[in-house]
Amino acid sequence: MRNFLYTILFLLLSMHSSFSQQVQSLSSLAKVRLNAVKLLDKQNGWAVGDNGTILKFDGTIWVKQNSNTSEFLYCVTFTDPQNGWAVGSSGCILHYDGKTWTQQESGTDEWLQAVCFTDAAHGWAVGNKGIVLKYENNKWVKEKTGFDDTLFSISFDSNTHGWAVGCNGTLLEYAEGAWVKHNIEEQNDLQSVNFLNRNNIWAVGCGGVILHFDGIEWQKVQTDCKNSFYSLSFSSAKDGWAVGQFGTLCHYDGSSWKEYKNRSFDYINSVSLTAGSGYAVGTNGSIYRLDNGRWMKEQY
Repeated sequence: MRNFLYTILFLLLSMHSSFSQQVQSLSSLAKVRLNAVKLLDKQNGWAVGDNGTILKFDGTIWVKQNSNTSEFLYCVTFTDPQNGWAVGSSGCILHYDGKTWTQQESGTDEWLQAVCFTDAAHGWAVGNKGIVLKYENNKWVKEKTGFDDTLFSISFDSNTHGWAVGCNGTLLEYAEGAWVKHNIEEQNDLQSVNFLNRNNIWAVGCGGVILHFDGIEWQKVQTDCKNSFYSLSFSSAKDGWAVGQFGTLCHYDGSSWKEYKNRSFDYINSVSLTAGSGYAVGTNGSIYRLDNGRWMKEQY
């Protein structure tokens, strides 16, 4: 009888310990900074952050995935549900095959800030000290650009043309197999660049800077937004959001940018839109959902 009671007591203590560990795990997850989010559609999305954090969205809830790394992850992109990449500190590059995240050889220890793929066979990653890596023939190869400013964002519209932005107003264009720097007056760091088409490209950055490229030249757009932007995304030419410092949210309606005041939000590091859906992520594990033009904090 005594042994039976001891067994029951042991099981109860084990259940309590397991429950405590689950609560602790969820609590620690909620405090981890999320650095990037990518939506493929309403049913598939991913967010990445510090300490190897990866979350998957299935259309209803966010679930933590095993990244098999403790590196800080700064960007994530997908071409389809079976092909995704995340990049981060110490040259970390992860690939997702629809089931498992595995590490790919990057050939560098530099911190990678952004990654972009046009299809499952062609991609680029950029980061500190101007490093540019190209993915082709199933391997990553370092490209020579001649520039050493840290690059924070990259966007391609084809396998042969794209843009990268970074420190001190750096704007690099990739065309005809070479990187060319565009000199502009802007000296603030540019944090994010987004293609709509070759005659409609946007970039945002520190100090509330918003730049637009019309196919001929880059021009600064005057707005009332003063806080730094960290990311932008468009669902169409008439619907875009830029997010950033102090929970800054700025919307583009096809003609002008308008800031939405909401100081209850943490710093917002990344935003991703698809038709009829949108998510943003930030500090303290914060996730925000776009619902009928309004941003709501997600509980998970």
